Amino acid sequence: MEARDGFLTHVRDERGRSDHTVRAYASDIDSLLGYCALIDVQDPAEITLMHLRGWLADEGGRGMARATIARRASSARAFTAWLARRGMAATDPGARLASPSVARTLPTVLVAAEAAALMDHAAVAADDASAVAVRDRAVVELLYGTGMRVAELCSADVGDVDHHALTIKVMGKGAKERVVPF
Repeated sequence: MEARDGFLTHVRDERGRSDHTVRAYASDIDSLLGYCALIDVQDPAEITLMHLRGWLADEGGRGMARATIARRASSARAFTAWLARRGMAATDPGARLASPSVARTLPTVLVAAEAAALMDHAAVAADDASAVAVRDRAVVELLYGTGMRVAELCSADVGDVDHHALTIKVMGKGAKERVVPF
């Protein structure tokens, strides 16, 4: 569908979102358009606030998690806003679409004994001097000691490490570069 593909191109190229984010948008918009097709709404310009609410209610009725429904509502709002900005729809029904509130929970953290056991295990494994075990120990120590994201460490290169300043340059969320001390 032309509107769907144009929107996804916009998300990827103009907004610079990651492939993972683009896939999530695609899944959400495909679900919305599939629901609309079932209720005989073929043109995205004809989507109304009632259609959007019905779609989200249907998703909830099928056991979808509140966080997923909230993400899908956000995707729908972005899609309908894009349609309106491009003149493909007369109005933006998503502007009035509310999302369910999602309870935010703190992540679980290791207790001191668990962290010590993890470090000890990595150190013992690295004692055999295999390159993989030494790398794994460095990964565990960097992740624990710096708090950087796994994706940041995975995208880091040897040239990003400054041994004199004891820092590593990583690419964070939103393609923002940051320097992390270790």
